[in-house]
Amino acid sequence: MLIPIVVLVVATNVYVAAESALCPVPQHKVHFDYHIGSEDDPNHWFDLDKDTHCCDGSKQSPIDIRTQGAKCAKLGRIQYEPKPQGQISGNLKRNGHGASLAFFAKNRLVTKDMPFTDGEYVLDSMHFHSPSEHLVNGKHYDGELHMVHYKKEYGSVGAAVGKEDGLAVIGVFLEVTGASEDTAFNRFVEGVAKLKGDEPEEMSLDPRELLILDDDYFTYKGSLTTPPCSESVRWVVMELPILITKDRLRVLRDVPVSDGKPLYVDTNVRPHQPLNGRPVYLSC
Repeated sequence: MLIPIVVLVVATNVYVAAESALCPVPQHKVHFDYHIGSEDDPNHWFDLDKDTHCCDGSKQSPIDIRTQGAKCAKLGRIQYEPKPQGQISGNLKRNGHGASLAFFAKNRLVTKDMPFTDGEYVLDSMHFHSPSEHLVNGKHYDGELHMVHYKKEYGSVGAAVGKEDGLAVIGVFLEVTGASEDTAFNRFVEGVAKLKGDEPEEMSLDPRELLILDDDYFTYKGSLTTPPCSESVRWVVMELPILITKDRLRVLRDVPVSDGKPLYVDTNVRPHQPLNGRPVYLSC
């Protein structure tokens, strides 16, 4: 999961013993990439900077979800407060590893229904990965949307990153078929297609339309999937994918990334991480 970070610095190869797996968002920008074999690839994230040592933690994401090993649990639906109704607005922009939509603070959605948590969680932003970061029984989907939430009492994603219960991320798989009927997803793709350079594009959509059967999901305790890899995330991975067409997926995969090449050259997917005995629950 991508968290925007601010000013560019050269990787310093500083490793700090993992006294805590709740790393803060660095105040400077830490350069990382996905090109396996480079100095900044996922195998080196933990020693890029003093604030990225959490990438070597024991509760990292993404994971390979094994359905037979998932524990059945009575869990509630993922439902947002009824207001605001309809579409909500935000700024869509390229983030160097794809594109992300940050919702305006005045009309963000709030839910009380994140599993194994208490309090309210605010939908802050969403972005995509292709192929999917999470696997199911060893297989990737064609893509994955991440809907990033922070616990309301902490006030922002930046403040929540360093809290044990600070973040919740809903992952929604994308699967290529012959049709694409999800209105919100199609609006997102249309917005991405309009992006030019670093200029943001204001757009509106209803994120509630992205949750197909909001009571069918997997959940586990994990981390951000990009530096600083803080282990502050309650993951909710929806079981049913959004059906999309090949041409719409191509729009997402053609987005230029930080080196100017299209996303599909190296993808923006962190390899799956060891489960290390963590329970994975299936709502049932």
